[in-house]
Amino acid sequence: MFSFLKGAIGEIHSINESDYTVRVKLLEYEEVITEDLQVTTLLSFGKTSYLLPDVNTPVLVIFFDDNTDKGFVIAGFYSAKNKADGDKDKIIFDCEGNYFCLNRKDNSITIISKEKIEIKSKNISISCDSFSVKAKDINLKGKTISLEANESISIKSALIEVLGLIKSKFVIYAKDFLKQ
Repeated sequence: MFSFLKGAIGEIHSINESDYTVRVKLLEYEEVITEDLQVTTLLSFGKTSYLLPDVNTPVLVIFFDDNTDKGFVIAGFYSAKNKADGDKDKIIFDCEGNYFCLNRKDNSITIISKEKIEIKSKNISISCDSFSVKAKDINLKGKTISLEANESISIKSALIEVLGLIKSKFVIYAKDFLKQ
């Protein structure tokens, strides 16, 4: 037998990340706070996504019969209180200062992290017209490191320190370096 469904408008009151549920303050029911409710989301099978609405997000809730303890948050929505940023050419994920933006207008991706970004893979390949890295310190470590250029390699520094053996197919004299 099918249950009768009723809906209500509310705001996310609190989030329980351990069991992927939320409590909702029901605006139409004297601001009663629900028990933990499940949230419908895209791609919830397996470990494909984890998207819970933020506290104070306006949501639509459905309940079975008149029982506010048994229901689902089925959607968040934009309102005067919860405005979209107005840029339809961007998909933005912002979680506590960590930011990921897909910009369709200029075909760019921006990632900002408050702490660190970690990428782990067996192999990583980057192919582009130009590649720049700007950092306070850069460390490259590996069993072997190879640098190859079709035309030239330029190194500019206040001090170049080499520890270890230098091997060359050509004769290199220290006096040639000292003239520079």
